[in-house]
Amino acid sequence: MRVIAGQYRGRSLKTLKGDATRPTTDRVKEALMSSVRSHYGDLEGARVLDAFAGSGSLGIEALSRGASFVLFADQARPAQAVIQGNVKSLNINHDAWSLYRGDTFSLPRTLQSSPFDLVFLDPPYAFDAEDVIRFIDELDQFHLITQNALIIYEFARKDKEHVLSVLSAHTYVMVTAKDYGDTSVVLARKDGE
Repeated sequence: MRVIAGQYRGRSLKTLKGDATRPTTDRVKEALMSSVRSHYGDLEGARVLDAFAGSGSLGIEALSRGASFVLFADQARPAQAVIQGNVKSLNINHDAWSLYRGDTFSLPRTLQSSPFDLVFLDPPYAFDAEDVIRFIDELDQFHLITQNALIIYEFARKDKEHVLSVLSAHTYVMVTAKDYGDTSVVLARKDGE
């Protein structure tokens, strides 16, 4: 796995060993970031939440493209070690990132932070979309996402109909949805803009 573009372009990233996680492939990451740029614009100065971060590759990609800050959230110690190793190997300024070491679902009730402009959601496929979208609702309730925040949700393609149904039931409007093999990625906004 590597950084696709920006300041750290071409640099390798470590991933977690085993089958417990499925890192976002370079192909999907490149397409996903192209969609983000198309619907959000330049990432310069953006505040980003990389929830269920795994190796941290999505957040690192955002930093490489100009985001000012990324909060990586993952409760698994092996993931935390890989994230820390990746940001250290890239010599990313410590002011530009932080690591939340707890249950990602509890983050909205415990975090004191300025709101995020982008939220990457790449949870284990076993997590129900209802729980994942409720997490976004709580971020909103606790003023942890901006009014026009872009939500990027990666999930199993077989669950697409369910995910889109849950999004619409929670007043999120799909900006775009794309399939990449067995993976689907939805970009959504609360206000639909």
